[in-house]
Amino acid sequence: MKLLLFGSNTYPAQYFLNNLNKLISVTNYNKRFEHIDILNLDNQLFFDKYFSSINDNFDYSLNFVHIHDTKNCSTIEINKRLTERLIFAFTKLQIKRNIYISSVNSFKQTITEYGKAKFYSEEIYKTISNSIVVRPSTIIEIDYQNRRIKGGKKGKSFDGLDKLISKSLIVPVPGSGNYLQTICFVDDLAKFIECIIIDNIFSNKTINFFSGEFISYTKFLNIYFDFKKIKRFKLYIPKILILFAIKLLKLLVPNLNLSSKNIDNLTNQKIEFNFSQNINKLIHLKKICDINKI
Repeated sequence: MKLLLFGSNTYPAQYFLNNLNKLISVTNYNKRFEHIDILNLDNQLFFDKYFSSINDNFDYSLNFVHIHDTKNCSTIEINKRLTERLIFAFTKLQIKRNIYISSVNSFKQTITEYGKAKFYSEEIYKTISNSIVVRPSTIIEIDYQNRRIKGGKKGKSFDGLDKLISKSLIVPVPGSGNYLQTICFVDDLAKFIECIIIDNIFSNKTINFFSGEFISYTKFLNIYFDFKKIKRFKLYIPKILILFAIKLLKLLVPNLNLSSKNIDNLTNQKIEFNFSQNINKLIHLKKICDINKI
């Protein structure tokens, strides 16, 4: 089974590669897509520049790519355009099974820029047959030795929260804290992607992927406190005040690297398609089979 992988430097993709099934032969696509080309080249010219040298016949594509940093246009537009170019390339290369890694922030009524960019990309994937869209919840890995939770951004997305919890008695919570905060263990996600590829399952579906149960952000913090064996006080701050403070700080300190996007993404998750029980059973069976093969 030959797989063309996009976004191999991302945290979940690295975990997938490190635990790769021997049945899957992976080729990492490592060319950097230039923003100006994504926005200005038509599909054929884009294909000629970035894909004409690919001669292998691939059975699958797996796409972890999302462009976060843009200067001259919105992340919605550039990710939408890139997805259009990629789908054109998959068709030209005759890759018949394509997997897109989206996000729990993606759904029709989403209000976040990140969620909208993911949702529009999903819609483009649905125009081709045998496309599979996976919406992972917050991706985590447990470091039991150091009592830390690792996540996206090369395993460092929880570093700020971990530092705050470790050094401060008071942990600020945007809004009520009762909004959805499901999590997804990175090894479960890697195993599920492997299941999709090997068993060719869930064709033409959108799947929310999360491990365990529905929890709120408040409950997630309580679990984190218990995991670190510490006691902390939660300070609930209206979201509108936090967003106002961020805007004010950015006006006062123009070069300050501070964004409201993380707050928006944190408070706007949704499980729209719930196949969790079936998926968890499938992953459990796969893990048992892998252990028996050792």
